[in-house]
Amino acid sequence: MNTRFNQIVVIGCGKAAKEILNIANDFKGKYNYELIFIEHEIAALSNMQNICRTKEIQYEQLTDRSILSQRLLAMHTPTLIISAGNYYIFPKSVIEQQNIEIINFHNALLPKIPGRNATTWALYLNEKVSGATWHYVVPNIDAGAIIAQKEVAITEDMRAWELSKKITDAAIELFSSFFMQLLQKHITGTVQHADKTRKIYYSHEIPENGICSINMPPENIYRLLRSMDYGKNNVFPPARIILSDGSAATIKNYFKAPKEHCLDTRCIMDDNNQFLYIALSDKYELRITLKNDKVHN
Repeated sequence: MNTRFNQIVVIGCGKAAKEILNIANDFKGKYNYELIFIEHEIAALSNMQNICRTKEIQYEQLTDRSILSQRLLAMHTPTLIISAGNYYIFPKSVIEQQNIEIINFHNALLPKIPGRNATTWALYLNEKVSGATWHYVVPNIDAGAIIAQKEVAITEDMRAWELSKKITDAAIELFSSFFMQLLQKHITGTVQHADKTRKIYYSHEIPENGICSINMPPENIYRLLRSMDYGKNNVFPPARIILSDGSAATIKNYFKAPKEHCLDTRCIMDDNNQFLYIALSDKYELRITLKNDKVHN
């Protein structure tokens, strides 16, 4: 079958990149395009090179931004670049290449929450719904026309890693729904009408700088911890909490449990200063384990 592209390039890491590459590989024989996978940021325990070798997909590891940009600029045939789980910012020179079309998966419902770590900010800002967006890449960050979106509900106790997984699954499902159409003709997409002053989030930004206080509303402490919680993936440094004596301690872990310790008080610390219990509601409390690293400010 006919396609608009001579080659498809997938750039990214993690589950999103892996599954998008699988989908693109499934259509390769039908549409007869060259398929290339570029790994720019190497994720822990990445097996993408082995996957590409097994499936006979051209694999390139280009961790240097300038070399990657040069590689893309050297592509002169009609090319679709699919950015999925990718943190390389495409330079204007690549975006404006006439033979190149770029689409990107963003883990929020644009135009809301553009930039990095969108799942964190959706949770911290107490959004009730987030989701996946596929959009065209333009010189301004996350500002291109929207190809497709799918909502994901944010539940009361959801953590960043849980929301991230659900949004990634939604993105893969979305991609499957429009990829064949995109191969055959340009999808116009919906223009984003975003405020020019909208906040763009950067990788170095952490809600509250990753520090909460025992004096904060309990629900805000819980929401901050959930927004920073990517499980075994160390996206952020561990959160810290300022205690009643003014010292700060690192939070080792936390969980919500039926109320047992804070029956008559808002919060309580055990005698060894290792466990902190904070009342969340009439029924629940937040149980926090602290590292033994208290520092007085």
